[in-house]
Amino acid sequence: MELLFHDEMAVLKKEGAVEASFGIAPLFNTEDEPHPAAFEKEEHYVFENMNYIYGFKSLYEAKNKFNPTWKNVYIACSPRHMSLLMDKDMCTVLNSAGFSDYVRAFADMLAEEHKEKVEERRSKKAVKRKDRSEERIEMTNQKEGPES
Repeated sequence: MELLFHDEMAVLKKEGAVEASFGIAPLFNTEDEPHPAAFEKEEHYVFENMNYIYGFKSLYEAKNKFNPTWKNVYIACSPRHMSLLMDKDMCTVLNSAGFSDYVRAFADMLAEEHKEKVEERRSKKAVKRKDRSEERIEMTNQKEGPES
């Protein structure tokens, strides 16, 4: 991907372009205000923790490799904050499979997290059982005394 961007910029420069844009990085820098609104905090959470849904953070990181000048882009809408229906429509635009694809991805993520937690608990229990078993063996050996 970097090579593609590099080659495209070389062509544009050769054609006389002074500036080029890779577009925006959605949800990047959404919590930059001194007192971010709840919705901005939600956007920041999505950016930081839900990259598997769209790749907001990956897109930012890919574009940021080229040391761009970031400019904030604002969307004006009424009501002041996006409604759930607007969120749904935004997801549909970002993913042609539609909102249900995001719901499936989120459910899959939760299921995977649950599976990891269950495996972690099982692993901890196994370690505890092993420790207790080793303690019993040691106590038995101490009761029997040194072998002669």
